[in-house]
Amino acid sequence: MDKKNTLLIVCLATILSACAPSPQSIQTALAQTKAAWMPSPSPTNIPFASLDLENKLIINGDLPPGFSGSQIRYDPGYFTNYAPIPDYHINQIISYNNHNGGLVDVLLFEDINKVPRAYQLFLSTMIMSNSKNANVGEESTASDNVELIKTTDLAFIRCHAVVHIQLIGSSNQIDVISYGQRLDKRLQPIACRT
Repeated sequence: MDKKNTLLIVCLATILSACAPSPQSIQTALAQTKAAWMPSPSPTNIPFASLDLENKLIINGDLPPGFSGSQIRYDPGYFTNYAPIPDYHINQIISYNNHNGGLVDVLLFEDINKVPRAYQLFLSTMIMSNSKNANVGEESTASDNVELIKTTDLAFIRCHAVVHIQLIGSSNQIDVISYGQRLDKRLQPIACRT
C-alpha cells in the first residue's frame, strides 16, 4: 500500500469516527425509545360502578377446608336501608360442606366520607364476643360467636372499601383474618386512589 492510500484511509477513519455518536448519546436515545413504547406506570382510576370483582373475591387457597365460594350477588339488599348506597357492591355466599357457610361483602364508595358509616353498620351486625383488632386494612374488628351456631366475623376498611367476611361452622379468627389479609392485598390497587 502506498503512502497516498494510507493517508486517505487515515483521513476517512478520522472523519467517520468524529461522526459517530458517543456512548452516552446512544444510551439516552435507547431510554427515550423505551419510554415511548412502555405504558405509563400510573394506573387509571376506573369508576367503581364499572368494576367487576368476581374473580378477586375468593380464589383457591383463601378459605379453610370444607369452605367454598358459591352464588354471587350485586344487590346490597337490607344494607341500603341503613347506610349510604355504595357505588359498587358485590356479595358472595360461602358454602360449608354444601350448607350455608357465610359470606363476603365488598362495598366501594367514591365519597370516602361514607366509609366509616358503612363500617359501623357491619360492626352492629356482628356479635362482639371475643372481639379484637385484626390488623387488616386500616381499621378492623374480628369476633367470634358460639351461642347457637359458631360464627366468626371480620369487618375492615381499606381506603374506599368496606369489607365484611363471615364464616359459619368449623372456623376461627385465624382462618377469617388470613382470608381477609389476602383479599385486602387484592383490593388495595382498586380501592386506594390518590
